[in-house]
Amino acid sequence: MKRILPALYAMVAVISVICWFLLMPVDYKEYGESLAGVGLFISNFYFFIKSGYFETSSEFRPLLHTWSLGVEEQFYIVFPLLLWLLARLRLLHRAVPILAVLWLVSLLSNEFGSVNGRFYLPWFRAWELLTGSLIAILLRGEGIRLPATARQILGAAAVLMIIAPIFLYTPETPFPGLTALPPVLGAALLIKLGEGTPNSLPLGSRALALRPVVYIGKISYSLYLWHWPPLVFLRYGSPAEPSPMAELGAVVLAFGMAVLSYHYVEQPIRKAEGLSRRFVLASGTAACLIALVFGASARVFDGLPGRLPDQVAAISQTGLDINPDRNRCDSRFFETLENGRPCVGGAKGAVPTFAVVGDSFADAMTPAVLKAGETIGLAGYQITFGGCYPLLGVSGAGSKCGDYFQRAADFLAEHDEITHVVLIARWSSAYEASRFGLNAGSGHYITDAKHTGHSLDDTRGAVHDGLIRMIEAVGDKQIAIAAFIPEQAMNVPRSAGVARLFGRQTDLGISKTTFEVRQTHARASLSAVSKQTGAELVDVGRVMCNADSCPATREDGLPLYVDDNHVSRTTAVALAPLFLDFLARTPARVDAPATASQ
Repeated sequence: MKRILPALYAMVAVISVICWFLLMPVDYKEYGESLAGVGLFISNFYFFIKSGYFETSSEFRPLLHTWSLGVEEQFYIVFPLLLWLLARLRLLHRAVPILAVLWLVSLLSNEFGSVNGRFYLPWFRAWELLTGSLIAILLRGEGIRLPATARQILGAAAVLMIIAPIFLYTPETPFPGLTALPPVLGAALLIKLGEGTPNSLPLGSRALALRPVVYIGKISYSLYLWHWPPLVFLRYGSPAEPSPMAELGAVVLAFGMAVLSYHYVEQPIRKAEGLSRRFVLASGTAACLIALVFGASARVFDGLPGRLPDQVAAISQTGLDINPDRNRCDSRFFETLENGRPCVGGAKGAVPTFAVVGDSFADAMTPAVLKAGETIGLAGYQITFGGCYPLLGVSGAGSKCGDYFQRAADFLAEHDEITHVVLIARWSSAYEASRFGLNAGSGHYITDAKHTGHSLDDTRGAVHDGLIRMIEAVGDKQIAIAAFIPEQAMNVPRSAGVARLFGRQTDLGISKTTFEVRQTHARASLSAVSKQTGAELVDVGRVMCNADSCPATREDGLPLYVDDNHVSRTTAVALAPLFLDFLARTPARVDAPATASQ
């Protein structure tokens, strides 16, 4: 506690003050949650839970780096208990083979765990810490006795194992898992080679023994604590991507704060005499409880918007203006049916006669369709699943997506009273196999039995046919496809709020050219699907864009979105007229001229 907590909470205190004056309510609310996680030593579990589809981009989380401290703290608690148990069972002399088995189990489970789980959860990362434990137990005090040449070669290999992944690994490299073996084993080997007299040290260890390098090692814990927050605040306050020089300045600031932390917090408290165990325990526990209470208050009071000027708070509060039924209904339609509280909206007391089906874009647009239904006395279901396109017979769109929408199609086909279905999705992402905005990325290919390659052409073919299969599967219904919802390049409430806070221009949005290029293939394919199946194509972009741009904010400066792409509930309700004519249309049989299978 003397080693870890003082520097940790000194860092937390400083950045909490900055967050109070800088973070928008949605982000401050999440910051508070993460701070409570720090107080409970469960940061890694918190960020694992928050790594879902709708969550904040990692580059705006000031305490994200504390996930690894959470893993470390949990190891410090469990590992001594494990040794105590082995001693009680009189198996301490078998500690090395037992720990070796646990090391192997942890490593192999990491290789086969889920992407987020194997990154954040302690049982998947334990093998890395157990590597150091095995060194301490198995080889304590015994240097590796090898000829000088062999030591030099092994030392160079150890350094290479640590450095090479920096240049060879890419964002697509699966990590951790077996890919983490080279840097971990390289570090372990270097530690063992470093034992002995200075003249016998391999080149790599001698370089690490230089005074400037050793000093970095001494301040490494404080540097770990401070390396991330300056980069977060730089990105948060910048109107555009920070320049390399600005990022270098953030790194220099992190070093400066680490030096101050090491000399004026970490070392004085660590070396302080006269601090009883009871005092250390009591003060450390108090600090954790303060962090927990302070963080929980940000959660309970929705990010404490009163911290900010009224106009800034009004802008940023749009980030909370989501579909009020998202948490209850998105991905949970069949659960709500079973518990007797189905996801139904629109006119009260009316039998549901329409359904909104799709991904998170459908969830965000559901208030528009429900408002249109309410206007003409109709009610409807929300059948959405964030991150899942409403397609059938495809792979690569999410492991649960196909089953969910097959159940949805079966449900709709079985209920003749449901006469109208509105399909809504982020079609541009499906057809381009990529994300646009904060979490931009490519290579999200979709395949089916006919289109098996990982390419854009195969993806577009699979999406086209998967959509037709979905339309056919729902049965004899009126179908509308809502599409071309503009995606933005930034989190709109955050960017607009920060811009107003700093007195900058708040005219945000993307150009009409960027929008049209992004929608080119989706527009061509959906138009063809419309002609082939008789489905109506609802062009949302026609209303949200003008001749020059697709604005991200209204004329009064309030955002149209809750993040970088999902429209706010207020925006959705304003778009309700787009669906009035469709929902009011008398049901008629739609005969598609051809099927995807044909």
